[in-house]
Amino acid sequence: MVIKATCSNLYKKAPWLLWALFFVLASILLVNSSYKSKSGDSQFYTELVEHLSAKPAREWIAPKWHGTHGHPYDAYVRDHFLGNVFIGLILTKLGLPAGHALHVFQMLSQILSLFLLVGISGFFIKDNHSPLSLLWALQLIPVAFTYQIRANHEQSMMLFTLMAVYAALLSTRSLKYLWIVLVGIQGVFLIKGASVIVVPFLCLGAYLLETKNLKKTGCFAGILLLLFSTLAGTLYFYEHWFREVTGLEFFSEYWQVQIMQRSLYPSYEQNVFLNKLVNLSYYLSRCFYYTLPWSLIVLVVLIRNRSCIWAKTKEFLRNLERPENSAILLLAFCGLTYPLIFSLSDRTASRYIFPAYYFLGAAMVLGLNVYVSKFRQLVEAIERYGVFPVASSLWFIAVCFHLLLR
Repeated sequence: MVIKATCSNLYKKAPWLLWALFFVLASILLVNSSYKSKSGDSQFYTELVEHLSAKPAREWIAPKWHGTHGHPYDAYVRDHFLGNVFIGLILTKLGLPAGHALHVFQMLSQILSLFLLVGISGFFIKDNHSPLSLLWALQLIPVAFTYQIRANHEQSMMLFTLMAVYAALLSTRSLKYLWIVLVGIQGVFLIKGASVIVVPFLCLGAYLLETKNLKKTGCFAGILLLLFSTLAGTLYFYEHWFREVTGLEFFSEYWQVQIMQRSLYPSYEQNVFLNKLVNLSYYLSRCFYYTLPWSLIVLVVLIRNRSCIWAKTKEFLRNLERPENSAILLLAFCGLTYPLIFSLSDRTASRYIFPAYYFLGAAMVLGLNVYVSKFRQLVEAIERYGVFPVASSLWFIAVCFHLLLR
């Protein structure tokens, strides 16, 4: 009875501990398994960690292409920043096996990202039921399951992105949180390089929607520019380290491959404007698919209420003082910013806009919770069982399913 009462009190004070327990258990099962992701990118990052973990830390910056991966024109990996690999290597020094270090970190990144989305939503919405519903609802979207145990950088990139956006909201209350924005920006840069360009737009949108003050947002934009400029120092250090080890340049090759060849290479087959529209339609279709079932439910709701959509939209925008509307608009803005920016590139891939699926999924779930009574009843039913037991159990079952499949 004493143990039961103690556990009950502990759960009430820190319900997230149940998820922490499931995470530790899942990590133990994973590192003692023969799990290997079928994703080529995941295998690539795992092989890099395994290869570099046997080398001195000085050489971590300059792995060579090996195994099934390689480029005929370059011996070194120079078309990727290696922030994700560095995290895996640090974890190997803490005792995790090299073959699973990034798998464990990406699982943790997914959990922390869900909590950060709850934090971003809860910054506006003080009713815990709506934001907490994201913990289980976002696990039902396809991309949450397919990327759950991978060594890819997408989940860690999303984690640092959400960290920056949440800290931007907190900065409306105190500038002491700016260092977290800086960590988020630096993290995304070291993991995904040029994709960091999206983060300042998301942070500005968050700050503006919270303050609703253009003058303050303008000042914050200046601060963001200063924070963003620190990337020059990071790039200088990265370049210097790479040259010390290899005698070669890193950034010039990265720019040539990732930006000039893959992103800005002109499409001669068709009109440039048409090409961008095709890219945008590609990304929007992926946004619809990877946010199922919520995107389909939202579509059905919109079709059933098509006669008053315009009136409801104007009413929604007029009532941005309503906390729920501000939260939904911010998440939708962040989600749509990705396809709008990445459609300008001449190279498309669904993984490029990975955070968009979570942002848009969260916006849809909150919208259904606020405006659809039947969905709200579902949320309340799950709340009676406990959001944390349901969400953490759902996560753990999915992990076990992955391990059994392999």
